[in-house]
Amino acid sequence: MNRGVFRETEHKQLAKDYAIDPSIAIHVGDVLISRACGSPSLVGSVGRVRSLQYRLILSDKTFRAHFRVSVDPDFMVFAMNSRYYRQQVEQAISGAEGMANNLPLSSLRDFFFTLPPSRAEAGHIAKKVQSETLAIEVTTSRVEREIALLNEYRTRLIADVVTGKLDVREVATGLPEPTESIDGLRNSDYVESDNDDEIEETESMD
Repeated sequence: MNRGVFRETEHKQLAKDYAIDPSIAIHVGDVLISRACGSPSLVGSVGRVRSLQYRLILSDKTFRAHFRVSVDPDFMVFAMNSRYYRQQVEQAISGAEGMANNLPLSSLRDFFFTLPPSRAEAGHIAKKVQSETLAIEVTTSRVEREIALLNEYRTRLIADVVTGKLDVREVATGLPEPTESIDGLRNSDYVESDNDDEIEETESMD
């Protein structure tokens, strides 16, 4: 989970006949928080489970957040992906002696958040933010796909050149000619005046 998104396909699927403790089973609607990670920037990452096609259980490096009834979970997901939340996470990590890249539960419970007066207003804000960021996410996804295709084309092109499948000499003949220089223009035709902003044309001495 990262940036508010929980990616179920990036987790290990449990066998259908595997017996699990219901108390640690993940459910749709859960808000999950990364407790520990090799990368400090990912500690405290938050995501909400929107869909679940197979069974998953909480790992020992994941918290499941339980909010009060008056708190909107979607609003909290956005709040926990904000800069002021990250600052609190970074301070908690640096202050945890002997627990590098680990977010203590006691610190998480002491974090401060600014909440709207009512859950209804919080939900309205969350929907507004979601609609505004959707276009950005779609654009980002499209650009990432285009970058991946360009990298794939580049790799294939290099391979074709190295293996001789592509004759670069033949390709070079199709490249545009370099821009031709302007004929008849000599440095002596122009001299700079005392004012750097002005250029005075003089007669040729030929």
